[in-house]
Amino acid sequence: MTERLRALIVEDYPDDALLIVRELKRNFSEVEFLRVDTREALREALNNPWDVILCDYLVPDLPWPVALREAQNRMCNVPFIVVSGLVGEDDAGLAAIRDGAWEVLSKSHIKRLGHIVKRELMRAEALSANYLAQAQLVESAKGLRARP
Repeated sequence: MTERLRALIVEDYPDDALLIVRELKRNFSEVEFLRVDTREALREALNNPWDVILCDYLVPDLPWPVALREAQNRMCNVPFIVVSGLVGEDDAGLAAIRDGAWEVLSKSHIKRLGHIVKRELMRAEALSANYLAQAQLVESAKGLRARP
């Protein structure tokens, strides 16, 4: 097993959130999580650091596109994964990815969740390293231009 995972879960059904947490615990040594189901609760939760955001496709007071926009405004490099009983890896799922979700998983395939989260965490780490390298190149170029 790997390290600790901090998961923010956007889900209106507590039992479904526990299903997600149970699966995460099969793949991570420690799982810290918070379940939210309103925009206000999400905004407050985003004041804390999270490794991953797992969002149901249809939370009545917080549909995934709203949750995604809130998350992107605050935590652009945190994987946002739609985990839903309504939508899977079909056209609606592809639309969610096109609109900015990192991945879509049907709850009927919940056993794949740990693998998907690990993969997306590695992707986030690579993106962060890439952004850092680009920033360093920009600073280096500025330094070269400033020399007489």
